Amino acid sequence: NNQQKFNNYHMEINRAEIASLMYAMLSKLFDFDVPQNPVFNDVSASDPNFQAIQALGNAEIMLGYADGTFRGDRKMTRYEFVIIIANLLNQINN
Repeated sequence: NNQQKFNNYHMEINRAEIASLMYAMLSKLFDFDVPQNPVFNDVSASDPNFQAIQALGNAEIMLGYADGTFRGDRKMTRYEFVIIIANLLNQINN
């Protein structure tokens, strides 16, 4: 039933989950380079979101922190989400 599918709509989402969702959508529209060497020093190749984080980080759509980390388990703020959208639009316009 559809109501059961959306029972957790109020739950927070973290940076790694956003990367995975964005990559799933955007990879249908764009070809991304996915470097094998980590873009962020806290994301290993064994991470289930590695490809998404690598691709969006390499494309400079999702940025990390000054210390070179991505912090995928950190909850995303509205500000960070707006920056992602701005970066995406900037990539499209260039």
